[in-house]
Amino acid sequence: MLTKEETKLLNKYSIMPIIFKFSLLGIFLTFFVWLILALIDNLVFHSTEFYVVGFSAFFILFIILVVLMIYGGLTLKTIARHSALFDKIDSAILDNYIDYDDDTTLADIAKAKKRLRKRYTQKYGLSSRTNVLFMKEEVNKKLFKIDSAYDAFDIKRPKVLRYILLLLLVPSLILIALYIPKYIRSYNIYNDRAASVNAVLLKLEDAFADCFDVYHDDPYEYYSDYGYYFSAYLDRNYESYLNLNINNEGKIDSLAYSVDIDITKTKDENLKNAQNILDEYYQMFTAADVKLADDSLLTKPTLTDEFKESFAQGTYYDDITIQEDDYSLYYFTYPYEDFDKYTIPNIYISYYIY
Repeated sequence: MLTKEETKLLNKYSIMPIIFKFSLLGIFLTFFVWLILALIDNLVFHSTEFYVVGFSAFFILFIILVVLMIYGGLTLKTIARHSALFDKIDSAILDNYIDYDDDTTLADIAKAKKRLRKRYTQKYGLSSRTNVLFMKEEVNKKLFKIDSAYDAFDIKRPKVLRYILLLLLVPSLILIALYIPKYIRSYNIYNDRAASVNAVLLKLEDAFADCFDVYHDDPYEYYSDYGYYFSAYLDRNYESYLNLNINNEGKIDSLAYSVDIDITKTKDENLKNAQNILDEYYQMFTAADVKLADDSLLTKPTLTDEFKESFAQGTYYDDITIQEDDYSLYYFTYPYEDFDKYTIPNIYISYYIY
């Protein structure tokens, strides 16, 4: 029979393979669960903040599992030190394997030991309970003997299910519990942002009510990292327009004006008409009284002297480009040979925030 200390030692080496294997498996499972939870927060709830609490919890759980795996592995490597225990185990297993009677000889015992060693060699690696990856063959053989010792000594095996659940499920459940309130907060932030963007769109709709047509994205229909588009068209030809972008904070971060050019009119007439349309758009835009990412977006769109001079000196078929730090002024057209009655050149002014 085994002493109390030897029984504890037997149970310890019976549990250690479970600790080692499922700690290793738990490391990968915990990382996978954390990654999925983080992706859900980012892709489903559109969170833009790094969740420090969730990552910190994952990192701590990861370290704990690594420590348990190392502890289990190092403990298993000390198994060979307990030769006295294994002498008892070998004797008990042999006693159960051989039916002793008055005719049993030493030769019979030797043959039985040989068959038993062969049995260990063939079967120790097939036990899912005892076989441990990365361990030496001798360690796995001894683990198989320990597993067999419970039957030899008629000892109840320790329950390992709780260790498996502890190593696999508990870290994942902790992470899920931490991410649920984060999801609720991210969902509320997303709704608040959508409401702020929608409020800006309603103001713009009112301000540009006199336009022929107004189009904009719906922040409640889908989420966009880059913001939401708004455009207004003065006439039914959809040639002159204003468009802008509203970021997720409900602020306008880019603005553009486009005015078509009629090549049948003089250049002075086109420049005067273009400035009038720009002034009309600007008046509507300022009347909206919306939040801006930068006050430079309130700059009145004006055809500069440099542009007017280049426009006057060139032809209707020559592009013009003027770029400054916070705005660009273009005249877009086509070469004479590509021009037809459907070609509409335009003046384009854009303001943007870097």
